[in-house]
Amino acid sequence: MSLLPTVCIIGAGPSGIAVCKALKDKGIPFECYEAGSEVGGNWKFKNDNKMSSIYKSLHTNTHKDKMQYKDYPMPNSYAAYPDHQKISEYFINYVNHFGFRDHIFLKLQ
Repeated sequence: MSLLPTVCIIGAGPSGIAVCKALKDKGIPFECYEAGSEVGGNWKFKNDNKMSSIYKSLHTNTHKDKMQYKDYPMPNSYAAYPDHQKISEYFINYVNHFGFRDHIFLKLQ
């Protein structure tokens, strides 16, 4: 049993999952609540939380080297300016790679 309080993170978008990873690395208990049915926040195309403005042909306007987490580089197979599907895939893979999906609760507001 931890003597530390459990931290509540609202949203499993890029910032929310970065906070999850940082807390996991420090051994601080946390729970993350996401309104949609998958991680990725606004990068989730047709997100059922009805808050994403992603459109079918969207690509980033920022180079992947500036968008990636330093401890989890985007694959070399990704274009320099990835489309929304690759960005969404990247966030899902990040969560799964570092093993904290069980701390993320989906479809909750």
